[in-house]
Amino acid sequence: MVRSGQLGHGSDFGARISAAGYDWQVAGENVASGQPTARAVVAAWMASEEHCQTILNPGFRNVGTGEVPQPVPGVSRRPATWTEDFGLLMDNRPLSRDARPASACPYH
Repeated sequence: MVRSGQLGHGSDFGARISAAGYDWQVAGENVASGQPTARAVVAAWMASEEHCQTILNPGFRNVGTGEVPQPVPGVSRRPATWTEDFGLLMDNRPLSRDARPASACPYH
């Protein structure tokens, strides 16, 4: 995102995570640029209904988070850029189906 100057999930999120070797049945992603700390980006995501619902989705069992200290040019002048990917492997079952916490998004 920093190199391309575009904040987003790319042209084919599913193909990208499959190419990384993740054998998934369900996946989601949150991206952000301009929050200087992990605390700040999580607070921003939890204040957004869609991002909050992704974080609290009971169907995901795996999560990976990445950060680069540069902002996405044209999106923010403040560091950093963040990606948080969520998934459920093909042969796994969700640990819960309780969507009640996600139905209360956003959390402020």
